[in-house]
Amino acid sequence: MGKTKGGRNSKLSAVTNGRGRLVSLKLVPGNESDMKSAIEVLGDVTGLVILADRGYDSDAIRGHITAMGGIPNIPGRSNRKTQPFYVKEVGKRRHVIENFFGRIKRFRRVCTRYDRLADTYLSFVYLAALMDWLR
Repeated sequence: MGKTKGGRNSKLSAVTNGRGRLVSLKLVPGNESDMKSAIEVLGDVTGLVILADRGYDSDAIRGHITAMGGIPNIPGRSNRKTQPFYVKEVGKRRHVIENFFGRIKRFRRVCTRYDRLADTYLSFVYLAALMDWLR
């Protein structure tokens, strides 16, 4: 749990496949940047196109994806001097990750985060993701 303006908070950093099924997941404190956990969660990206939102726009993440043999398709932030290569039509497929979060948040315990321990909460997130795989 990280301290934020709204109190103690945490975030889920997830990777899904093209159908929106969970591949990798990490629970991070709410006050930690998304970019810190992105490289750990990505794993092997050889030959894959990686779609992410502007929160993951950094040269380090792009370099890591390229070095591992993947293709980053991440829109650049508005304050970048030179906008990186981004195919908007391919980027429209990013909705699958948002749909994944919507499906696991159907489970009230995952949505409201009643659990105080990270291990307990993460285990219920994995159960919800497993139910999503089986559905």
